[in-house]
Amino acid sequence: RTLEVGSEVTVTDDAGDLLTYVVAERFQVDKQELPVDELFRPGGAPTLTLITCGGAFDTGERSYQDNIVVRAVPA
Repeated sequence: RTLEVGSEVTVTDDAGDLLTYVVAERFQVDKQELPVDELFRPGGAPTLTLITCGGAFDTGERSYQDNIVVRAVPA
């Protein structure tokens, strides 16, 4: 939730190598409108996509109403 555009993110791949990405985009979207086909595409440039919960918490559903999406590109 706290990553902003320009932040660095380091992940470890399955070979144990460290990969560094830079956040290029961050947005909040209603869970029902999450653009799954756009976020998870089989081709194109390497992109790290992180999705978490955000927005208002619906106590009846016991769930957040929105998703926070962070997209990062290789540094």
